[in-house]
Amino acid sequence: MHFTPMPCRASNTVLDVPDSPRSSTELYGYYHTGYTDKRSSHEVIRAINAAHVQLRALLPGLQTRLLQRAPGDVLSKITWMEIFSHPQGLSEAMIALILGTMAELPAQRLGPRVTERFVTVV
Repeated sequence: MHFTPMPCRASNTVLDVPDSPRSSTELYGYYHTGYTDKRSSHEVIRAINAAHVQLRALLPGLQTRLLQRAPGDVLSKITWMEIFSHPQGLSEAMIALILGTMAELPAQRLGPRVTERFVTVV
């Protein structure tokens, strides 16, 4: 099995990640919103869900999730996170399509959308 060194942002160390079919890329996007509860954000959640449905139709096997930071966290802003994964991992073309589709959603976010790629370690 071949291992690809991968830099770790937090400590600037290198982590060996298997370069194998089990190693797959997932995409995480998070951003702050001005909403305080699901009721006030209902229409925006519907728009995000519609975009996820569209992406799943275009990319069979794509799995999508929308999460909200748990209550009681130290941050005062509401944070939403979207997770995109695929059983075979996300290709560069898939990531480009996801990023292009989701770039402007939600329009009511506070600040930028932050996206990060993670790969399976074990």
